[in-house]
Amino acid sequence: MTINSEKPKLNYLDLIQHCKDKGITFNLIEEKEAIRYLENRNYYFKLTAYRSNFKKIDGIYQNLDFAYLIDLANIDATLRRFIIDTSLNLEHALKVWILNYITKDADKDGYAIVDDFSNSYPNAYDQIIQYMTNSSYSSDLNNKHSAHISIWVLVEFMSFGPLSQFIDFYSYRKNTRAIRNVSKTMKYAKNMRNASAHSNALLLNLFTDKEFILRPDAVVVTEGTKMGIDYNYLQDMKIHDLIALFTLAKRVLSNESLKHVANQGRHVSNRFNKNENYYDEVPTIKQFKQLFTKMIDYIDPT
Repeated sequence: MTINSEKPKLNYLDLIQHCKDKGITFNLIEEKEAIRYLENRNYYFKLTAYRSNFKKIDGIYQNLDFAYLIDLANIDATLRRFIIDTSLNLEHALKVWILNYITKDADKDGYAIVDDFSNSYPNAYDQIIQYMTNSSYSSDLNNKHSAHISIWVLVEFMSFGPLSQFIDFYSYRKNTRAIRNVSKTMKYAKNMRNASAHSNALLLNLFTDKEFILRPDAVVVTEGTKMGIDYNYLQDMKIHDLIALFTLAKRVLSNESLKHVANQGRHVSNRFNKNENYYDEVPTIKQFKQLFTKMIDYIDPT
């Protein structure tokens, strides 16, 4: 096996020195404590990715302490946990919502629609069946219903992705504006949910060309405008997809659930404030927090 001599493996002391060579200071955290953090809490590659938010001159970061990176990683983790929790609530509510349509739809049979879906979206259907078959927790349902699956059983085992595809499938058959809008918006909300579920860093590349959307979704534009968010911010991918997530929440969650989401969202906003002086020279983080707070205020039913 060949070793890349251009990027040799560094030990923790080497990694700390590399940070110092790049202008990152250790005034708010001792180097030994920073090493313990890297050993037990987060890995170097992910943590130092957040340095891209800070100003750099001639390859040297300006006014960036290692403690700032730790704080921003913690904020991001808090945000991701919130999005995952919101997505789980939303997933359940969307299942109730779409099954309500199907139950009241005299033209749709609860079994034939499963056959139609399996033909239209075979990969999504196979994914659902595989989970239903392999999960130890669903063996009872699988034994009772695997021979002839109804839509009520199938929906029970849909994760966010296949559920999005099923609602898209149904939107073409029902052809109502409400279902079409949910189907379109759900695709963008799914991006945010998946990124959070896979622990992707969210507070990176904000308001840059890397995440620029030329034509934001019409529903997102309408709802973002109601939130008081300027159009140019709707062209940022993460702001766009967060608005999609909250648009769905406002549409299908009960007032009680919305209040829960709003309270959790304010906890995230408050986490930004804990060390807000760290970001005095990072306008993108401050702007993201302001826009996020507008979204939370909008969905609060009180």
